[in-house]
Amino acid sequence: MPEQFQPLFTHIIEMVRTVLSDSHTVVFLFGMSLLIVAFVLVIFLKEIPSRTSNDMKAKANEVDEDKLKKEPALN
Repeated sequence: MPEQFQPLFTHIIEMVRTVLSDSHTVVFLFGMSLLIVAFVLVIFLKEIPSRTSNDMKAKANEVDEDKLKKEPALN
């Protein structure tokens, strides 16, 4: 590279480094703030308990019996 272009090339490289550094800083700060907000929201979510069994037929029978109790005119 000619000696005349060396300072210009160095200046361009420094500008690119500065711009990339600033943009990465903004992206990581935004991501961290989003992560903190999501964590705080998760703390206040109501816990839904999991099923204790995998017996789908028994669950279907319970639902059918509940419908019959609520709406006896459908029989």
